[in-house]
Amino acid sequence: FAAGHTTRDGTPTLNRPFAPSTSVTAGGVGLCMTDLLAYARFHMGNGTAANGERVLTPASLEVMRTPQAHKQATDDAIGIGWHLRSVGSVRTASHGGTLAGHILLLEIVPEHNFAIAILTNANTGWRLIQDVEREALRSYLGATYSLNQAIAHRGLVESLPSVEPLAVQPDPTPYVGTYRRPSNTVVVRAEGNRLFVQDRPNSGSPGTEMPVLFYGPDRVAVTGGAERGQSIEFVRDAAGRVNWARVVGRVAAREP
Repeated sequence: FAAGHTTRDGTPTLNRPFAPSTSVTAGGVGLCMTDLLAYARFHMGNGTAANGERVLTPASLEVMRTPQAHKQATDDAIGIGWHLRSVGSVRTASHGGTLAGHILLLEIVPEHNFAIAILTNANTGWRLIQDVEREALRSYLGATYSLNQAIAHRGLVESLPSVEPLAVQPDPTPYVGTYRRPSNTVVVRAEGNRLFVQDRPNSGSPGTEMPVLFYGPDRVAVTGGAERGQSIEFVRDAAGRVNWARVVGRVAAREP
């Protein structure tokens, strides 16, 4: 078993205890890479188990990989149990996860009978995962991301593959405010024509303030620091007012 590690002040530290009991529902089952690849093989198959027993119909498997909703302010969609993303002409279905210093990505491309599973045991492992995944898609399938493709959260942190800020930045005023979640607050402030975003947990030290620039409508990219390249999205209500901020896939509601 590869125990999870968290880097603090530049030093990897073994996670103890392994995980709080509150995380069992999200990550209480241990498995290995062989299990993951067996799961991928099933979802790229005809819906029968290894012993020939029918589990799902091929139509049901296809529905799971069919977009059920668009992820606002991004180019991705969500299926049933799968995060859906197109990389060039290649359609991927994937799911990541982060728990107790472990980070994982499982991705399938049924049209090409291709699957990849990557597991790291460090909280910084997402950088390795994205590098391996993107190179695998390029090398084996010829798939590359487009400039300013707005990727969404898939259960693990990712940085934008290729980003170029807008030449003319929009007025930051509509985005300034305090956005709240049960466990933290996201503070967005303006300095001149620039926005800065800070994550403030309810307990512990606040995160480093992140400078951001718009690269698309309601989409900003972090331009400096350890989170450089990560995307933050703002979501509007039916009246067109910026009412939510999405940071690392988690939505915070704007305070009145």
